[in-house]
Amino acid sequence: VRAVVLTGAGGCFTAGNDLRDFQDVETDGDSPGLTFLKALRGCPNPVVAAVEGHAVGIGTTLLLHCDLAYAGDGARFRLPFTALGLSPEGGSSYLLPLIAGTKRGAELLMLGEPFGAAEAVAAGLINAAVPEGTALEVALG
Repeated sequence: VRAVVLTGAGGCFTAGNDLRDFQDVETDGDSPGLTFLKALRGCPNPVVAAVEGHAVGIGTTLLLHCDLAYAGDGARFRLPFTALGLSPEGGSSYLLPLIAGTKRGAELLMLGEPFGAAEAVAAGLINAAVPEGTALEVALG
């Protein structure tokens, strides 16, 4: 394996965690989301994300752990943690302000409003916004 490419299907990168997962809290071991993020962080190969459609919650925070990320122009990102009464996962409350700047990071995390690919580029979440439907092609290129 020379690289790992993450993408979605059916016009959606990820809809985020199922909220029922937060109701059935296990006291031992990591949650599936945390296990995934730890694996992503520790991956010895380059990780590239190809985002099309919605990237909600973990679908946005995982981008902070990717080496490269591209999104179609129509991609929509959202960090809905505060509205759901949840703590942001995967070190995003630390990493996002480092990457996007303190004010922009706080705005994205605290307000949780949807934003597009151009805003994701400006915040440093993705490398480039590409024509809709071509993110995977660019990521593989």
